[in-house]
Amino acid sequence: MRVIDWKDFTKGTSPPKQVALTIGTFDSLHVGHQRLIRGVVDNGCGALGAVCTFHQNPALTLGRRPFRGSILSLAQKIRKLKALGIALVVLIDFSAEFSKLSGKRFLDLLASRLDIKKLVVGYNFHMGRGRDTNAQELVNMLSGSQTELEVVPATAYQEKAVSSSRIRESILQGRFREAKDMLKDDFRLDLGETSIHRRGGSSWVRRSEIHQVLPKIGEYRVLFLTENTGFPGMLCIEEEQISWQRDFAGTEIEISF
Repeated sequence: MRVIDWKDFTKGTSPPKQVALTIGTFDSLHVGHQRLIRGVVDNGCGALGAVCTFHQNPALTLGRRPFRGSILSLAQKIRKLKALGIALVVLIDFSAEFSKLSGKRFLDLLASRLDIKKLVVGYNFHMGRGRDTNAQELVNMLSGSQTELEVVPATAYQEKAVSSSRIRESILQGRFREAKDMLKDDFRLDLGETSIHRRGGSSWVRRSEIHQVLPKIGEYRVLFLTENTGFPGMLCIEEEQISWQRDFAGTEIEISF
């Protein structure tokens, strides 16, 4: 899989030309997102499956409402996209300047570098300044073009639409079975970019270093994942840190809830 930063993408690094593309934050890559991914991987036109997404959730930059943490780290998102069969990822470092682009201008920039044979979006898709472009606007924009548009309807779980916001709330409340059903995977805390402090058999990480959502303060049964295996244990989530007793070999890289 090839990963290209937006600046390189727009300044001449040559990506593959013919693609089937989906665009989104993909904060969780939940079952609904996975339908979009399948639509671009199994595109029926021989094009490479591609995703345009973000380094960080745009909500962090826009600051319009409190943001309680990502569900996936960037590294986890990239690994999952690769496992789902994506061949190309264009990564945007979202900024205040980028947020001023209209949806049409953004799509024009993508189309200037890629031959988009197919575009797959969700029923509630929005992009551009002030969310000015939705799925219906895309229908109008692409009318008469060589790009096939597929709009994927909502995926339901317990009679409600699956969403990253809903999964985030499930994690916050410690409803990990519910989150797993919507993710089709365990929620995992990525320790790859944190500093693990140790004293004797105790280990801890400062909460300020964690950018993923965490459940409320309390103790939780988890699986500490190393490169080779997993070890069951208890994780204590406190106001300033998360901590655990370490009685296993290897270095923790993820914590699975």
